[in-house]
Amino acid sequence: MNARTPLAALLGAVAADLGIDRKARGRAAPAAAPALIEPRETWTPELVMEVMTDAQRWAKRTGRPVGPAGYSRSRSDYRASEKDHEREGWGLPEVADPDDIPPMRVQPTPALVSRYVAALQWPADYLCPEHIGSARCLGLFTACKAYGLLIAPELKARGVARHHAYRLRDRGLSLIALGLEKDAVPVPQPERL
Repeated sequence: MNARTPLAALLGAVAADLGIDRKARGRAAPAAAPALIEPRETWTPELVMEVMTDAQRWAKRTGRPVGPAGYSRSRSDYRASEKDHEREGWGLPEVADPDDIPPMRVQPTPALVSRYVAALQWPADYLCPEHIGSARCLGLFTACKAYGLLIAPELKARGVARHHAYRLRDRGLSLIALGLEKDAVPVPQPERL
């Protein structure tokens, strides 16, 4: 290879930047190897969709219906405690089937709740009023994913073509991801239990 060719000049420049001695004809010393560059974590549309879907699931689990409570009974059902069983000599209360005990839910941390509340607000902050169609489609997609519904019947009921809805959803996710990057919102780290 002639030293005057552009490829040789480019390889020479790269070798000089990396601190590799081209005349050694062997592998570069481990000390001369460049340090690994850690990938910078950034908001992606997929991550935005994941956080918004988790926020919808959280809202579904913790939200209560609003409005007047309506008629309720004045007396609650009596349930005997373990002390009542012991005092009356009934023995320990038995569970019909130990497998029927509902699993215990781990409550989200306050930081996670704050992230969920902010995620539910993102379409209003970054999409409205210029991209209201994207905000509506994104809300529909995240709600269907959180509730386990199929998206096709919901789109058909609203008279929206699938390809158009996916385009609106993707545009909304991209705009939210760009807005979060611009506002320097930290990327969520995986929760460790």
